[in-house]
Amino acid sequence: MAMDRAHAASARLQVSDLNDLLTPSPSCVLQLVPASGAENGTGSGSGSAPVPVPGSFAAPMFPTLSSQPSGDASQKVARIQLSDCLSCSGCVTSAETILLDRQSTAAFLELVDGSSKRAGLSCVALSHQSVASFAAAYNVSLESAAKKLCWFLKHSIGVTHVVHLSLARAVSLELHAQELLERMASGNSASLPMMSGSCPGFTVYAEKTLEMDILQRIAHAVSPQAVLGGLIAKNGLLAKADASASRAPRISAGTLMQNKNNVEIACCTVMPCADKKLEAVRREFAQTPPPGGGGSKSFVDLVLTSSELDELVSERLAESSTATFKALPECELDSLCGEAPVAYFAGRSQSPSGGLLEYVLRAAAERLFGIGDLHDELESDPRIETREVRNHDMREIRVRDTPLCFAYVYGFRNIQNLMRRIRMGRCAYQFVEVMSCPSGCVNGGGQIIREERSERKASVELTRLRYEEAAEQRQCADVSAPVALQTLNELHAIPENDSKWMQLTLRPLEKTLGSELAW
Repeated sequence: MAMDRAHAASARLQVSDLNDLLTPSPSCVLQLVPASGAENGTGSGSGSAPVPVPGSFAAPMFPTLSSQPSGDASQKVARIQLSDCLSCSGCVTSAETILLDRQSTAAFLELVDGSSKRAGLSCVALSHQSVASFAAAYNVSLESAAKKLCWFLKHSIGVTHVVHLSLARAVSLELHAQELLERMASGNSASLPMMSGSCPGFTVYAEKTLEMDILQRIAHAVSPQAVLGGLIAKNGLLAKADASASRAPRISAGTLMQNKNNVEIACCTVMPCADKKLEAVRREFAQTPPPGGGGSKSFVDLVLTSSELDELVSERLAESSTATFKALPECELDSLCGEAPVAYFAGRSQSPSGGLLEYVLRAAAERLFGIGDLHDELESDPRIETREVRNHDMREIRVRDTPLCFAYVYGFRNIQNLMRRIRMGRCAYQFVEVMSCPSGCVNGGGQIIREERSERKASVELTRLRYEEAAEQRQCADVSAPVALQTLNELHAIPENDSKWMQLTLRPLEKTLGSELAW
């Protein structure tokens, strides 16, 4: 099934049956009762018929005539939302195609314009891989690409704040490291290897196809996008009490400020993969509906892919006197944690997917075995042993004289091999960085790519080289790390009910009647 290039999600998530491409209809169904049988007051051992979950499709879609008065005056009308579709294994393509359409450039422009009219804030967060894609496509430096995108979003679109994901990524990395150390300390072999859950292409695939024994090995630590959305939407990081009518509220530096003025914040991200749109609408990454009613609001309102933003840039350039992207002016990005402008994307990692394995390995080596002086280029350290298992997208990383053995696993073919090894009990890794795209996030389905097939491989390689410019700025102190620890301490002080968004919750999605319907 051919899909638009801008709507390129992970191939594994697409359904080959053309008849599935339909909008939701009365035939769609959700799981009628929670899998645990304990939620909403239902029990599996009572012998009574299951009680439909309020608002689910267990109840009839249409009213039925009955002589008996209703015993529950508070019955809710059954409604279906995109988050409901994505939590049902019945149909894949229809729900996700609609989601991609609703998170388009037109929807982005409407969101920013609406926020401006209501005197709210609009924030766009640029992922490192997306900026690298622009830098490679237009032959500019990583920093220059970020500044040009910032100017374009602020002056051509009307966005009030443009930030990068360094702080959110640092928080996400530390969450993963802490979780792995806790799992290793517990001695529960069934929880290892811990697999990263930052790739929504992998997590959606896992929920729809894998058993609970494997799902429990996927990390609960959330991705940088989820961290940023939670910090901005739930903790009001952008909203400061000293806002005046003449200027937008300035960004809080390092301290979580509650959104006391209830300033409306529209949060958007630019990501290398369309699957990030699926992550944005997960139920755990949404604010609780207000007591007076209304639907829940996702922390991240909208996700654009690199190619979608590129199309928007091209459209606006065609309407203006500016000839090319390289000719765009530049302006400084806003800061979430007070770091120096030159350190926008500075870091130690050269990993194409954010340095997750590298950070967790360094943390485990230092905190468990006192090895804290590993080289900046990890694989050049004599204490590190690397080995390709099947290809360059499946590699083992070992720390000599320790039991630490981690792995990169990119692409669904390698993911399936990993699942097979886990089921057979032949997987001795403690941690696996799993990404659905071959070559990792720099090769995400939403990146700017050449139309000519022969140029695509070179384009991906150039994007990777631009991405590694961040690692070359090591002389700039990565101030995100200490601020990330401070941010984590403040987050851990938040009551449990308000901090559930910091955990990814995965569960196997049972096959429903919808998967058996003949469309």
